[in-house]
Amino acid sequence: MQNLPALAAQPAATLPVNSVQDLEILGKVISQSNLFGKRNPAEGLAIVAMCQQKRISWLDFMQNFHMIQGVVSKKTDAIIADFHRMGGVHKVVARTADRAEAWFQLGQCEYTSTITWADCLAEPFVYVGLEKDVVSMLARGQTPPLKAKYSTPRARMQMLWARCVSDGVRVVAPECVQGIYTPEETADFVEPQPAAPRPVQGVASPSPLAPSPAVDTCPCGPLMGKPWAEMDTPILQQALNGTSPLITVEMKDHIRNILAERERSAAPAPADTTAETIEAEEAIHV
Repeated sequence: MQNLPALAAQPAATLPVNSVQDLEILGKVISQSNLFGKRNPAEGLAIVAMCQQKRISWLDFMQNFHMIQGVVSKKTDAIIADFHRMGGVHKVVARTADRAEAWFQLGQCEYTSTITWADCLAEPFVYVGLEKDVVSMLARGQTPPLKAKYSTPRARMQMLWARCVSDGVRVVAPECVQGIYTPEETADFVEPQPAAPRPVQGVASPSPLAPSPAVDTCPCGPLMGKPWAEMDTPILQQALNGTSPLITVEMKDHIRNILAERERSAAPAPADTTAETIEAEEAIHV
């Protein structure tokens, strides 16, 4: 029987792609096949284009990379594998839900990378919400809601380890990453922002070109433009507990000051039991 050449000795063959139209066709094939998970045609085109440019197979892409909302990331084990192929060595010091630490060396360059869960709790990426809002809450000593994916020890361990490896290899052998981050890192900075709430029927949505509302006035609902100080306490509490993005952190600070002043003066809040008040509460709470 004739001996067949080893597969490793055969160069990877590229697909006959001669135009953008060819890329689009292959991109649709990828999106329909679910070979790389649920992908839209544009993401499929990007995967095909990357494979063609780097002259790697689709299997190579699956083994080394991952795409999150159109952003390419590099798997943690693939980063370490490339680091070893370059002659690097590493030693695992800790890999738990509370701490990840590893020592990396390549030639004369060595570095110890350490990250703890306590470190992450001081950063915005582990919390739900827009980064500027989370940073503002942390600066005031408040604790934003934690992302559901970090509520389990194993998820925290995998995230800490990925960031530890990414940091360590990036310092000692940047050729292994070249500006690409791990899926655990990428997922935290490309997560979709909360969708804008649907406008209340009968209430016109503010124009995107309109100036930002003043901190001391209501930006939405039937009481739009009315000063917070003229509203009764239940409505102000609804505004504090609501999730409308139109009610900013600065507005909520202003509302807290109003409620604190009312509590200090022990003056009863203006009573308002009209239908307008009930409708306003519901609109602000949306």
